[in-house]
Amino acid sequence: MTAKLLCFFHEQFFQGVRAHAGKHRSAEYGAEFLWFGPNKSLARAQVPDELARVFAKVQASVASFDANPTDPSYDESALRLAAWTHAEHIRIHPFEDGNGRTCRLFMNGVLIRVGLQPIQLEVPKQEYLNCLNWYYSRGDIGPLEALCLRIYPVA
Repeated sequence: MTAKLLCFFHEQFFQGVRAHAGKHRSAEYGAEFLWFGPNKSLARAQVPDELARVFAKVQASVASFDANPTDPSYDESALRLAAWTHAEHIRIHPFEDGNGRTCRLFMNGVLIRVGLQPIQLEVPKQEYLNCLNWYYSRGDIGPLEALCLRIYPVA
């Protein structure tokens, strides 16, 4: 689970459609800031380091899941990691556009990697956006985790 994979997903969505397909913002590339709803992205120079931080946590967490496959909280913990991963990518907003669909795909990549089924965020769009905005403004992942747990019941 790396930035290279995230960029690959983005490239697959936008190859031949957008000139920036597969290329995340950096000090040398992209808009300084992006606006999504009421939120402002990180500065483009922060994107590579923030992506590296997120991927380091994801990789460490996946290694922990691999080492503890019988943990009774495995599924719930994996869903919480996937929700956090998604919210962090949205907060960073690494791409000029297409962040939502790319980051939802990556979230599902995390779930598949740890042996769970992908999650379909088939809820009213505003409910989903409210959860992301809550995380962005308060740093509280709870509502997005609760949403994911509600639509993907843990056995």
